[in-house]
Parts: sequence; structure tokens; C-alpha cells
Amino acid sequence: MDKNNFSVIFQDGPIGRAFLNYFKLKKYQPKKIYYLYKKKFLPKKMNLKMHFNENNYYPLKFIQYKNIYELCVQIEAYFQFEKNFIQNMYNFDLLDFFKDQIVYIPNDDVNSDLLFNQIIKSGENTFLNTSNQIYKNILKTNKNFYHIHPGYLPLLRGADGTLNSLLHSNSYGVSFFKMTEKIDDGDIFLRKKIEYQKFKLEGYKNYNIKDVYRIWFSFFDPILRCSLLNEIINDSFNFEKINVINEKISYRSFLKNNDLKIVFDKIFL
Repeated sequence: MDKNNFSVIFQDGPIGRAFLNYFKLKKYQPKKIYYLYKKKFLPKKMNLKMHFNENNYYPLKFIQYKNIYELCVQIEAYFQFEKNFIQNMYNFDLLDFFKDQIVYIPNDDVNSDLLFNQIIKSGENTFLNTSNQIYKNILKTNKNFYHIHPGYLPLLRGADGTLNSLLHSNSYGVSFFKMTEKIDDGDIFLRKKIEYQKFKLEGYKNYNIKDVYRIWFSFFDPILRCSLLNEIINDSFNFEKINVINEKISYRSFLKNNDLKIVFDKIFL
């Protein structure tokens, strides 16, 4: 695949914003960005701002706090990203940098007929997914859709990838694969394991489990995924399929509160 020959399915939220901020930082523009949003009876700019606020409610809330900012600085250093990368990705105007590439789709369902028809009409064949939705109808376009999963495939498929990785293997994993109708089950082209470290979160013991979970998926998870973009983009998507025929496969579900506490106690000082 050519370096300039992929488009993005964009769902506003931590993952999509991390990817776009990376593209902006590198002065790189995908062919097209298909922006999915829920249409309301409002002027378009107000509609998009409301959509942004709804989809990023927790990161926008937490990032205002000094202890969370300090956590973000640690995460940026851990992945060797520039300081304030995370803060900048939650700037509403980030998408202005890509205004010539954006195709607005006033339906937030990735399997909608509206997106399906746009994809069919396009001359593009390669798409990078940033949504958390399951692809079904859209796969019938016979285009190539790729995803970055926060787990080492096929060893760890399913939900809460980073947390299940830490619970079961004391490391993080991240994988780049071609999507199918089955969850996290497609040809794998790039993957790596990453040694974990502890992070300081001032006042950690005062947070409830739900909020720690929201903090984690607002700030760590998207940067882990984004870290693999360096290799994907630098090598222009030119990877060979990894043979995993004899490798162990496991599916994990969302962690219960007891296991979440075990994992977060491992992560946070």
C-alpha cells in the first residue's frame, strides 16, 4: 500500500483524536477522514461541538486536574511522545487541520447505509478504523479495514485489552490487523509486547474504580494504540501477514471490579 493511500473511519473520542493528533504532528494527511456523528436539529458547528463534548466527556473533565496532567506527562514520556500531546488531542479545533480531507457522515453507526454508500462510491480501498463498533454491513463493501488492538493477538482477543494483558501476562500488547466480522480475528501484520511500568497518580486511593477505569481509557489506552502508528506509517503499511497457526488463542471479557482493583493497584503508585 502506498503511504498516501489510506483513509480513516473517525469516531470522535480518545482513539480517533490520538490518531489525528499524531497525523497533525507529523504533518501527514490521510486521503479522507469519514467523520461519523449523530445528527441533531442544530447548526452543523454546534452539532459537532455537542457531539465532541458528549463523546469526550470524561477526558475533558479529568484533564483539567493537575494530577491527571502529571499522569499524562508520564504516559507521554513512557511512549516517547512530545509533552502535551494528550492535552492537544482534546482540542476541539484539531480537525480544522484536516478540513480538506473530512467527509461528514451524519450517522454515528459505522454500518449505516449512508457510510456504506460513501465507501462504495470512493476510489479508496484501505481504511484505518478508530471506532469501537463491530464491523458488519460495511465489510460487504469488499474494502480493506484495519484496526489497532490493545492486546497481543491472537493470544489476547476481546475487551479491556491493556488491563487483561497486565492481569494475565504482566505486560502490554498492541497489534495491527485486518478486520473481519469476528472480534479481533483477522490477518495480523504487526504486533509487539511492551514491558509495563508503574505510574504515579496523586490521590489514586481517593478515586472509585469506575473513574480510574475512565482515566485509563481516556489517556493511556489511546496512546498505546497510537504508538504503533509510528511503525505503520513509517513503513507505509507494507507488512507481510504473520503466521500464527500454532499460537495459543484466548478471548477475554470486561474485568470485574475485584480484578480491576488488582490491576490498578499494580499500575498506580
